Parts: sequence; structure tokens; C-alpha cells
Amino acid sequence: MYLLLLELDEGELSSLALERRLGIKAVRMLIHEAQNRKDRWITYREEPGSGKMWRLTQEGRGVLNRMRNQIGEI
Repeated sequence: MYLLLLELDEGELSSLALERRLGIKAVRMLIHEAQNRKDRWITYREEPGSGKMWRLTQEGRGVLNRMRNQIGEI
């Protein structure tokens, strides 16, 4: 999950770009998990010709920052 949020921290990415960077099966599972959370960590907009363009929500950015802090403490 951390890698998905980290990739989206750079900006919007298409599903295809995420699949190429992280692996097809992993991305689909992670997107489903992040999208179905009560506090939705990611969202998308439809882009003609590109499909879904994923981006972090404000909640997702907060989760990513907390994860970064936890990793920094280790």
C-alpha cells in the first residue's frame, strides 16, 4: 500500500502507468483496497483515451505522511 501511495504522491497516474510500475495484480488489489476504505485514500477522474487517472485524496496524503514518519522512526 505504501508503494501505491508513494507513486501517487508525485501526481496523477493512469491505471496502466501504475500497473507498469508496481505489477498488474498488485495494483488492482491495492486500488480496490484503497478505494473501498471508509476514508478513501485515492480517487480518480475519467480521462478520454487514458482511462482512470488516479490521485491521492487529502486523507491518503495524511496516511502517507504517517507511514513516512513511522518508517523514519525505525
